[in-house]
Amino acid sequence: MALIAGWAGWPRMVVATVWAFSAAAGAGEGAEERVRMTAEAMTALREGGYVVVMSHGPTVIDEFDMGAGVPGACVHQRPLTDTGRLMASGVGKLLAREGVPVGVVVSSRYCRGLETAERIAQYTHTSKLRSLDELNELSEAATRADMSQRAEALRRLASAAPATGTNTIVVTHRSNMAAAFGDAFSTVGDGEFAVFRPYASGPVQPYRLAYRFRVEDLSNYAKASQRNPRPLGP
Repeated sequence: MALIAGWAGWPRMVVATVWAFSAAAGAGEGAEERVRMTAEAMTALREGGYVVVMSHGPTVIDEFDMGAGVPGACVHQRPLTDTGRLMASGVGKLLAREGVPVGVVVSSRYCRGLETAERIAQYTHTSKLRSLDELNELSEAATRADMSQRAEALRRLASAAPATGTNTIVVTHRSNMAAAFGDAFSTVGDGEFAVFRPYASGPVQPYRLAYRFRVEDLSNYAKASQRNPRPLGP
């Protein structure tokens, strides 16, 4: 994957999103390279044509789902933490300020997925918001048939070309991403992004993984663009 040379690919608008989470994120080895890869991804997303599959943010770990996928049953489901809500809003704000066009946001019917999707749609001014049972989280009790069905649904979404000049955002769960996209996704983190490029026709696999980045990469990208804004004008 080619990297942008210098800072020539940075957007005109300085990203000022406040990332309340991940305060010391990305300080380790390779952080600068990952920032540049994230910059490249943002440049590509501004052109449209991608499907972004992401896991929702952190949830309250001492609560359990009692009414998963049932509309209005949020009180019986494991909710996002305040950090998870800030994360979802931060993603939406950053996509909006980067000028990334979002045509539709799709999520599971779990309320933590729905809330993530709603916050992203709010800031990207996306009116098309859908929820699908097929994106609901795979539980430990899931059968092999359940896993196959959910995985196929996610792969089908990754293969579906967005409307011209837009991107599709799909909010799902870590277990679903691992089931759909293989062992490489067994370590998916909260809020992690996988950016797929659907193919119109031809190859056996109707999509390719174009980019993959963690939420701390977005945080570091926002911070770096504040320090290195692209000059306004020609």
